Amino acid sequence: FFIHQDVLLPIDWESRVFQSLGELEEDDPSWGVVGAVGAVALEPGKTKELRGHWCDPSGYYYRKPLPHEVQSLDEQWLGVRRSRGVHFDPMLPGFHCYGMDLSLTARDMGLKSYALDAFVWHKFHDTRGHLVGRPQESDKIKHRWSEPFMAEFQPAADYVEEKWQKYLPFQTTSWNWGNP
Repeated sequence: FFIHQDVLLPIDWESRVFQSLGELEEDDPSWGVVGAVGAVALEPGKTKELRGHWCDPSGYYYRKPLPHEVQSLDEQWLGVRRSRGVHFDPMLPGFHCYGMDLSLTARDMGLKSYALDAFVWHKFHDTRGHLVGRPQESDKIKHRWSEPFMAEFQPAADYVEEKWQKYLPFQTTSWNWGNP
């Protein structure tokens, strides 16, 4: 598992993730990547659809049914089974878009990505350790899509788009590539 530094795992998280993994193993024993929240594949004329169980300063979300196949997973937390061969791309610039890249890597290998019912609280504290109750209290949220943020984000987004052109259009929970 790979987990953001600003994610709070509830006391029962481990049992919930393994229960949800058990359910997934019954339906798709050769899954590729799992996580808390993901974007369902784009369909022309439809709005973005998310699946997962999470909370952040924007609110509480329980988008069922779960487990649910998704096109991509948010980087809040991700799980892979090393024996399946899904791995991080060392050429990906920076630290953005790796959830999309891992999900597409799995897809390219014939594996699927799934959002599980394993609740987490994302962006629960700021860099000083203070609880964040509203989006306005989070420097991370306030500066999202700012010029400095985009200077870090855009090289990764461009790399992923170039690498996975054959799968366009695709999306994450917060970004779209090649909209129809």
